[in-house]
Amino acid sequence: MLPFREKKGHAVACSLLLVLLLPLQLSAEDAPAVLTDEFGFSGFPGLPSADVMPVGGLRITAAADYGEMEGGNDLVRLPLRACWGALSDLEVCTALPLYLDDGGMEGGALGNISLGASYLYERARGGTNLVLRARASLPTGSESRDGGSRLELGATTGTTFRLFRLSATGLYGLASGNDPFSDDIHDYARFVFGTSSFVSPGLQLAGSLEGSTAGELTASACCAYDPGGPVGLHGSVRAGLDGPWRYRLEAGASWTGFGF
Repeated sequence: MLPFREKKGHAVACSLLLVLLLPLQLSAEDAPAVLTDEFGFSGFPGLPSADVMPVGGLRITAAADYGEMEGGNDLVRLPLRACWGALSDLEVCTALPLYLDDGGMEGGALGNISLGASYLYERARGGTNLVLRARASLPTGSESRDGGSRLELGATTGTTFRLFRLSATGLYGLASGNDPFSDDIHDYARFVFGTSSFVSPGLQLAGSLEGSTAGELTASACCAYDPGGPVGLHGSVRAGLDGPWRYRLEAGASWTGFGF
């Protein structure tokens, strides 16, 4: 476990970063009305969406996360995520969880770094999109806690039906330990189905079901609030129906700006 002063220092540093970025913000009208998922892609925690950030758009998310694993370990994390519109219809993203307490697993403060990219392959009438995506998880954390290295390729499609935005994601992945050149490699498939909807101006609700052939199944719910400026707030709960997690709770803030 990290000392209290170091925990406080992490939280203060992230808060100062969001405050310092406020003067740089421009109008976010062209940004997708979503947040970032756990890997930094446009979406919600537990639900990637068929959206990409416009060119020059930057979204940074800082959150506090508490969860319990099936083994009884309580984990307290500080997830940091960023999504940037690098080119037309192309966003790149990154995510890094910092562990304030890993329940005695002694894995250190740094989790696995995730790097990814999404390309808006097709945009049809009626709000239907097809996004191709790729993601790599670098084994900078603990193998027993963070799962080792991973490589995923797949796609997300989304469409609008009445007041609901429906999303479906399918991914094929390769997983290994912290040394993919010597450890065994196994493949798996991962899916995510979900929906989001505005229940009032600036207030969205999202829900999803995520699973994999590795024996994981998770149900998620998220509430996102946009007060009308560059900063948005969110809270989410994720229930592990099968797999290593029992549940996870997250609350955080996102900042969106342009011209980068």
